[in-house]
Amino acid sequence: MTTSGQPGSAAPPLLPERAWQWAVLALIFLASLLLNLLVPPAAPIHPNTHGIQEIRTILDPGLTIAPGEFYGPLYVSFMRFICIFGGWQESTIYATNAVLGALSVLALFALARAIGFTTGGAFLGAALLGSHPAQVWLAGSESPMSLYLALVLVGLTSLVLGIRRAAIALLWLGAVAIGLACRLHVLTLAALPLALGFVAHTRARHQLTVNRRFALHAALAAVTALTLWATHLWDLRWVPEAFAGKVRGESSLAQFTVGNILFDPTLSAIAVIFLAGWGALLLHRHQRALGLLLSWAFVVLVPAGLLVNSLRTDAVRYQTPTHWVLFLVAGAVVSFSPRLKKHEWTARGALLVLLVAILGNAVYGWSVVHHGTIATRAYAFSRQAIKAVEAPATLHLPRLEDDYRRLLVDVPVYDEQLRVVRGETPAAGDLVYLGLDCYRDPDLFAGRFDDTGQRVECARACLPLARTAIAETTLHRDLHRWGHHLLFHDLTVDSPRIGLYRCL
Repeated sequence: MTTSGQPGSAAPPLLPERAWQWAVLALIFLASLLLNLLVPPAAPIHPNTHGIQEIRTILDPGLTIAPGEFYGPLYVSFMRFICIFGGWQESTIYATNAVLGALSVLALFALARAIGFTTGGAFLGAALLGSHPAQVWLAGSESPMSLYLALVLVGLTSLVLGIRRAAIALLWLGAVAIGLACRLHVLTLAALPLALGFVAHTRARHQLTVNRRFALHAALAAVTALTLWATHLWDLRWVPEAFAGKVRGESSLAQFTVGNILFDPTLSAIAVIFLAGWGALLLHRHQRALGLLLSWAFVVLVPAGLLVNSLRTDAVRYQTPTHWVLFLVAGAVVSFSPRLKKHEWTARGALLVLLVAILGNAVYGWSVVHHGTIATRAYAFSRQAIKAVEAPATLHLPRLEDDYRRLLVDVPVYDEQLRVVRGETPAAGDLVYLGLDCYRDPDLFAGRFDDTGQRVECARACLPLARTAIAETTLHRDLHRWGHHLLFHDLTVDSPRIGLYRCL
């Protein structure tokens, strides 16, 4: 027996059917791509040792992932392949993720259509994802989450369509995409149970029966995805214990309130929450099965991201890839509102007010993200200073790490011919880099700062030699903004002076 469904259950067309719809979709894609390329600062989302090491691992084929990371090798291998053609520089990584972020917008549109949204509702969900300030920042960074989001959305769409159309190729595409998505990080393992929910919903909603050949391929595809998921889980089997040791009740609670970037106007358009609430009510009343599916997606994805409670940039990396669920729910307002379909002015007016508020908030968020933080500006300064150095040269870093390795000191040296050393006494002519680390954590390192607020190890970096500045700048802390500018490491002064120096 061939795959079939109930009368009238044929899948809606995945692609736009009219010229103006193609134009709207192209505009949403191009706007997303330009935002991803132009708004984020040219710095890793973790502009410290963590982000520097991620970029260095990609750009240096001789390096492997450190044992303490939560990642598999897939993302690094993918980016190294892209660098073969795009060039071995960090800008290739940022640009690739910008493209992946824009492609995710298209994939969300396709997923919305595949599960029954109207074209207008799919447009709204895609536009909300493409304009989301946190998503724009994430898509212009070094994070593997852009690849994860693209794989998840493509995988879910392919699985839904593959089952509905008895398309073996789509079924395999979906299974492989979901399996690969699981292998990007410990938190991305949630992609498999997420996909199982979409498969179960599609089968139950349309009461499909399948022939033996399709059933065999479905079983093999499921085994493939499960194998990719299980092997990654085994590789990272130590991670649950590592996370459990870091999770604290008070900070976990904060992630559901002030730590949740949905309530941060510099990273999210807060009116989206109200639009999603409206959409959730409509799904409950008119599309109960679809509402249950998106509820499953919310339950599977959102809590894990909220449990990562250290750096603010962790919140961006792990919460943001879950927000597409809310954007789909918000799109339900256009797809399923009877009052909008009847052109009632009150419903249209409410929708217009919310959309204007979302756009205005998003523009503000883009400006804040583009301005960056004191850490991203320090990173940009260090890159410019290092590129101006004539190689070969030896660059020294002060040894500032504590016994618990809370403060790890690094400098963004990638393809430059510089020898970086730590803890050694510089010789005449050697360089030293004194960055933000020299001013961090006054409570943890009380008594180890001089009168200027600098760590004594930094102040004495060239002793017994003198030093002269090659490049030097004073950075200024921004005025406090809700959420975005909270720093994991406190600073001793509001305007630290950092620089690259030569010992004489």
